[in-house]
Amino acid sequence: MKPVDLVNLTASQIDNLKVEKEKELRIAEDNLHKVALEKLELGKQIILLEGQSKDLQIAISKARHITKILESDIRILTSEFWRAKDSR
Repeated sequence: MKPVDLVNLTASQIDNLKVEKEKELRIAEDNLHKVALEKLELGKQIILLEGQSKDLQIAISKARHITKILESDIRILTSEFWRAKDSR
């Protein structure tokens, strides 16, 4: 913005400039508010996504535990199979 030489302006002209600056300020404040709200909404979405991520981590942990149990059961059954087959 170019500085205005206020010395050569009338009080009415200066008042008009002030009104224009107040309008610009209002627009800038509205834009700032909109951006701040967008940031808050994004933060809210991030929190929801982090919750979903934790839910998936829990599901992965449970699935890994089940696969470990199944692998153990298969080893036991294989051992029992060969023990039964050898004893006949």
